[in-house]
Amino acid sequence: MSKLHPATSAAWAGATAVIALLTRNPLYLMLIVLGASVVWAAQRAAAPSSLLGARGLVRLAAAILAFSVILNLLFSHTGQTVLLRLPSALPYVGGPVTLEAAVYGLTTGLSILALIVVVMTFNAAVEPAELLRHLPGFLHSAGLVITIALTFVPQTRRALSDIREAQQVRGHRARGLRDLPPLIVPLITSGLENAVSLAEAMSARGFGRVTADAAHALRLRLALTASLLGLLAGLAAYGFNPAQALIALTLVAASGLALVVLLWRSGQSVRRSRYAGQPWRRADTLVAALSSLLLAGWLLQYGQDPAQIAYDPYPHAALPPFAPPLGLLLLLLTAPLWLAGNFRTGANPE
Repeated sequence: MSKLHPATSAAWAGATAVIALLTRNPLYLMLIVLGASVVWAAQRAAAPSSLLGARGLVRLAAAILAFSVILNLLFSHTGQTVLLRLPSALPYVGGPVTLEAAVYGLTTGLSILALIVVVMTFNAAVEPAELLRHLPGFLHSAGLVITIALTFVPQTRRALSDIREAQQVRGHRARGLRDLPPLIVPLITSGLENAVSLAEAMSARGFGRVTADAAHALRLRLALTASLLGLLAGLAAYGFNPAQALIALTLVAASGLALVVLLWRSGQSVRRSRYAGQPWRRADTLVAALSSLLLAGWLLQYGQDPAQIAYDPYPHAALPPFAPPLGLLLLLLTAPLWLAGNFRTGANPE
């Protein structure tokens, strides 16, 4: 599968995440997890840089679902279908164990798993450096730090693999906790050396230096803080005193506008070199359009009949509703798979 534009991947991931947050229906959530997993597997096969393989994803899904179900079974004692009763002498967990609690825990785990798979797919589709180039100027410093942290993860994994191979050549076999120091100590040492080298390189390039216009930067930070405080004060006033809604909303609007202007001003001070980026191709247009269509269809259904999307197993567990049109719409989640595959990376941009 050829790579899509980072904005297209962001549009797909955003639409999928919103849909996963809209519904608690386990049938729809399973379709979302399945569709996103197929796209993730295709993206990982095209560029195998993910830290997690197919077996790892299955183990992660099993762990999330098991933890969510068990936790809800032990601490939620509502529902009509009682499976068993724990001794009431047990603090917090004593009482009836119900089928409804298990179903609710399953839906919660599926929702979390869907969001995780969406993030994994986006992470596999967009390189950290590409994401950094598309961040707004005021997020450049924070994005750079996050990008460096993300690139250290695969470096650490490769270093651990090299150390294990070297130790195995020397006859070392890790059988318990006492055998871990020959692996952990070189890993920490190499990580510290890489961190020091990176810090020296960034310092030589002037990252984090204090400019001559430090007073302007301080005034900008103070103004940003004042805008955030004004926004929070307006929201708090609107929530606690609805009678003064006009004043509160005016404060919210003024503080929000000031915050946007100040963030734009702070982004103007960032100077970045512009290189020829990835072209926007016909596949990007189609995937972005289909993602928007998918999200619009679900939002329309949510506004007209939310009962078809929502699902609550309490007080008595029943089969969740399923609308075939909504299920067919979820097939559009696989659009990056069958559209991007038809457009090679070296094709002429359209």
